[in-house]
Amino acid sequence: MYFDSTPLVARKFAYIYVIIKSIKVPDNLICKGSGDSGESVGKIGTGTLVAAVETCSQRKAQIIGKPSTLMFSALAKEHNIDPKRAIMIGDRAKSDILFGKNVGMTTLLVYTGVNSKEDVEMWQTSLDPSDKLLIPDYTLDSLGDLLPLLENLTK
Repeated sequence: MYFDSTPLVARKFAYIYVIIKSIKVPDNLICKGSGDSGESVGKIGTGTLVAAVETCSQRKAQIIGKPSTLMFSALAKEHNIDPKRAIMIGDRAKSDILFGKNVGMTTLLVYTGVNSKEDVEMWQTSLDPSDKLLIPDYTLDSLGDLLPLLENLTK
């Protein structure tokens, strides 16, 4: 039997051990950063691992990252952030744009990531109310296109 004892593998087993011990305690809260499974970018995301923990524990994880407002509420309070004076820039509507809308920010979707112009057009014509929440306030082909717009504001 072969066992790889490198520190990385040992650390992964340590994480698994901590997870197993933690989910055995009924009052322990299971948290996850987002609801993303990674499938939209062709990778196995942390969401798939969280799903395994949810299945084993028979409990749902609470989202504390985007699009949940939980983390923003804590940051806004600590740093006195007014969401009406901020903009959420992202490349994934289901996390970034939805997060911005959930906390009351203006939203900007860049087309260099997961979502495309075709996605936005589809959401605009959709009859599904949940699709309407994914429509950003503004869009750009790339984040680099923002700099000339900002420079024009200072002139």
